[in-house]
Amino acid sequence: MKNIHFLFLILQIPSLNLLSQNLNHVPLVILLDTTQTVFGLNQVEITISNLTDSTNVLLNNESGQFEVKMNDTTWIPIRSPMFKIASSPRQKYPPIFRRDTFRRFVDLYSFYFHDSLTFNAIKNNGKQLTCRYSFLITDPTYTTFQRIFSAPITLNIPPANQDDIAAFNYIMARKDTMTILRYLSSDIDNSTEESIPVYQYCIQHFPNSAIATMCALHYSDWLCQGYGFDHKTNQANQLIVQANRSVILSSNIPLLRNRAKSATRCAD
Repeated sequence: MKNIHFLFLILQIPSLNLLSQNLNHVPLVILLDTTQTVFGLNQVEITISNLTDSTNVLLNNESGQFEVKMNDTTWIPIRSPMFKIASSPRQKYPPIFRRDTFRRFVDLYSFYFHDSLTFNAIKNNGKQLTCRYSFLITDPTYTTFQRIFSAPITLNIPPANQDDIAAFNYIMARKDTMTILRYLSSDIDNSTEESIPVYQYCIQHFPNSAIATMCALHYSDWLCQGYGFDHKTNQANQLIVQANRSVILSSNIPLLRNRAKSATRCAD
């Protein structure tokens, strides 16, 4: 698997010298997964270290975001629910030195969900998208803020297959009346009785789409609500969850495969 290394660039603004002086070496970011579907979900590993005085730099836990750019246009943030972090005000700005290596995912599904024209523009032939990651830092007095951007990288997005296109169109036709569909690519599960038929339809009719795998995850999570790893649901639901597990494990997106065990816990 090809890894791509790139470094953060520090935005130099005269009024932010205090923070800039504390960042002796720029953080390292590694793209762990190559893009294998039009919906992305590439895993990125981010390490923040080598600070001259990390006690004077606080990281905003909720500020991390990916941005994409097409055809040298402006940077567009990806509004991914995977970046929603629940934290208390005190935990919201931990010192950077306390941050271990953490991972994020380039969530192109959420990008297309809010900008379906972008999906339509690249679905047939694929596209090279420019991507970067950023987060907000501040000093302990919360008077000086600075957003740090990574150096841009290029994602080679493959063309969508027919199941990708059909599944996405099916979802888009329901996005305004079923807003929960924006969470399909995330760890957040707010599934309802109304969303289950949508999951079932995608799994049955678009089996070769990443969207079908996302639906299998959320469908299984919904059936396994209230069950731990040592408890089984009824036999009928076990068969459904086991079938969903086969769909999930056959995915070429590591994020989805890694969630298979927890999402299908009530079938064993």
